[in-house]
Amino acid sequence: MTDVPAPRHTLLGRDVRRLLESPLDDAVLRTVWVGGADHAFDPRWDEESMRDWPAGIEAAWLDAERLTDPGFLPPPSAPASDPGLRAVVLEVIDGVAARPAAAMQNRVWPPKLPGLVPALAEVVEKVDAGLGFRLFLRVLKSSALPIGPREHQAFLAVGERFGYPDLVEEGYLHVVPAVT
Repeated sequence: MTDVPAPRHTLLGRDVRRLLESPLDDAVLRTVWVGGADHAFDPRWDEESMRDWPAGIEAAWLDAERLTDPGFLPPPSAPASDPGLRAVVLEVIDGVAARPAAAMQNRVWPPKLPGLVPALAEVVEKVDAGLGFRLFLRVLKSSALPIGPREHQAFLAVGERFGYPDLVEEGYLHVVPAVT
């Protein structure tokens, strides 16, 4: 049984805080951020450090929360991920790892993003399995990589374990029957 998931805006705040407090180096943070946003948001454009970018997002989130609740205090950022869930997410990522890596390396635009799959695995291992899974879904959706029905069902099962199967269906996952 899963806990009731936090509202999306609270989840965003927790995720940003997890990334800010994480032991990940700036290169890994940038890789997963840019990969998940399909290069739509890159701190390098504004000549910001990778830690400054999410800190600005966190500040905007806190300001917005405090408009409706002046006494708002952000929830704790980093409950430990269950080792079993980490293993499941790493297995799911590993099951399709070659395709995102190849797609990111073989395209002309947006620019290549080497090390994306290892960076996602590092988020799962060192920060949070749920956050790593959500970033992985963003990469799949933003790159429109085809996935098969079996993979889609596996993603739904993982999402269910985290309490947010709707995130698998939300947006665009390119499910193709011929992909196995």
